[in-house]
Amino acid sequence: MDFSDINPGLACENGGISIFTFQDLNSDGDLQSSEPILKVKSVCNGTNGTNGSNGVNASITLESVASSYACPSGGVKIKSSDAIAIEVCNGVNGLNGDQGVPGMQGLPGMAGTNGTNGTSITPVKFCNDDNSTFPEYGLLIGDDLFAVYWGTTPSSPKVAQAFLTKLVPGKYMSTGGNNCLFAID
Repeated sequence: MDFSDINPGLACENGGISIFTFQDLNSDGDLQSSEPILKVKSVCNGTNGTNGSNGVNASITLESVASSYACPSGGVKIKSSDAIAIEVCNGVNGLNGDQGVPGMQGLPGMAGTNGTNGTSITPVKFCNDDNSTFPEYGLLIGDDLFAVYWGTTPSSPKVAQAFLTKLVPGKYMSTGGNNCLFAID
């Protein structure tokens, strides 16, 4: 079997390939001018599809939130030009442990242990030299790094919502059009 390109024209409007089956008299796998062609089949390229419409850009900003009724330990407010702002609250500090029992013969008891502090949330700008209109941000929650992105769900296809995705170690390129490369260790 051998192949050749078909230029766009009458046989194939968008070009294609011709497939030749032939009798390989010298068993070298290549079609020679002296070898008879048994069958020719043309496979044409399809037509190009239409371009889709451009998406809508949205701006994302992160703002630290001081202690409030909704977030007693503060947190981060995520705002978008297309959606309602949402707050992600810091965890609440743990309670102090109970006082220890006094020892015999007047020895004081040992103090109980303090509870653990809640997880802190810190805004992260992925590319420090990105001064574009829509820089890309993430959240450092404890020791884990999350990307903040906007999208829709099948149940609400016309309402943009903020989502968090945990990033695993690797190399990334921003999707905001600023061609910023960054790596997560």
